[in-house]
Amino acid sequence: PNLGVVLHLPQGTLTLRVDASREKAQELRFAQYWDSRRGELVPRTILGFTPADPRQLLALEFLLDPEVQLVVLDGPAGSGKTRLMVVAALYLLFGQPTSFRVKSPGVLPPPLYPNGLILLRPEHSASQFEMGYLPGDHDAKLSPWLEPFFQAIRSVSLANGRDFLQDLEASGRLTLLSTSLLRGLDIEDSLVLVDELQNGDRHLAKTLMSRFCASSKVALAGCLDPVQIDNPYVDWRSNALTRIKETYKGFGPYVAQVRLSRNYRGPISTRADAL
Repeated sequence: PNLGVVLHLPQGTLTLRVDASREKAQELRFAQYWDSRRGELVPRTILGFTPADPRQLLALEFLLDPEVQLVVLDGPAGSGKTRLMVVAALYLLFGQPTSFRVKSPGVLPPPLYPNGLILLRPEHSASQFEMGYLPGDHDAKLSPWLEPFFQAIRSVSLANGRDFLQDLEASGRLTLLSTSLLRGLDIEDSLVLVDELQNGDRHLAKTLMSRFCASSKVALAGCLDPVQIDNPYVDWRSNALTRIKETYKGFGPYVAQVRLSRNYRGPISTRADAL
């Protein structure tokens, strides 16, 4: 299985990935690089995003590794789960824009996953008061639920001077998918991002995970704080995120799980953790 190790040395920290089955540790291949001027390994800046701590560094490493087919991110609000998934997905699909002044060299082959990006999120509101039916077609109804993804894509677009959302839509490589329409699908040659999975149940977990072909990569994220669980029919033990984490724990080189721990939004957001 994929493990991360953080070594605290006199000159700083060193983050490694470990294959426990082979008892082998190695440097991160995707999320950091050797800076010959500074004489040390430094985090790689991807589309303007630089990992802020070793856990984010490991998350980005596994998200960028095409051989890791399933990445599970668990962490509190503001820990960077959605941003990490979006940055990695856009980089895997488009690479680093040549107009963007990068601090580190590229690491990946030509763009992968020809069927593009699929976005999902369990449709459970954060309030007991429902808004009622949403107008419009399938995509229009789903867009409000997926706004955190769109917000992250717009932010990355602004940082790079490129409209990634427009590029995805123009090339037909963006699919918004309702969790109620998963049955019978074969998801192949695609990058799939699923957020707020703590609001899913066992039924969704099994339906979702049985859709993926070997040619796809899926990143799942959520927060297991009971306050963040909006579905009244699940708790921190029975929700989809917990079930998937437990079922795929130690499942070999295809899977990586990272627990993010810090809230980077700011002091107001961080203080809300005490509510």
